[in-house]
Amino acid sequence: MRRRNVPHREALQDFSITGDGIRIVPFLREYLEALAQWDVHESNLYREYNYADFTREELEQWHAERTDRTNQYFAVFYEDALIGFVGLKQISWFRRSSVLGYAIDPKFAGKGLGTKVLDLFLHHYFKTLRFRSMELYVYAYNQRAIHMYEKLGFVIQGISYDVFHNPENFPSEDELKQYSEVLNQKKDHVLAQVLHMRIRR
Repeated sequence: MRRRNVPHREALQDFSITGDGIRIVPFLREYLEALAQWDVHESNLYREYNYADFTREELEQWHAERTDRTNQYFAVFYEDALIGFVGLKQISWFRRSSVLGYAIDPKFAGKGLGTKVLDLFLHHYFKTLRFRSMELYVYAYNQRAIHMYEKLGFVIQGISYDVFHNPENFPSEDELKQYSEVLNQKKDHVLAQVLHMRIRR
């Protein structure tokens, strides 16, 4: 039985936030065209976020996988431009928890917008939707993101490793040297350290 006055999945369908020129709304299929116009990352380490390289079919599949029963993604607009998205993955209404998914168009990175977006989103996530916690997983080489998450109140819970098998995702030699503590090149794969972080309010 649902507890009275506690928001559930229906609340996510009409979820909308505005503030400081930022607008966060459910990610509709019609926004995929704008997503495909994002700048691309030069580093292979962020290749999975190069949506300009996706086919229309791949974009449609990306959207379908992020709008099912346990996932809900939101488009982030800044002054009418689609600059990013915030995702809630593995949503548990019983535990009132989820796993964060987040990305920003490279052309808007490093301008402080990411912190503003997530701070605004987290406020409503905990206060309006009444979630109790949020977790995330971030590659240890992504120091800019880690600094932002820690600033917002996320705390490291543990460390694991991901395996890159596709050579197209392998870091450059310079990156292997720069991130030698968290990237380990093997014969046919790369081990990448992943941080597990959590925030509670």
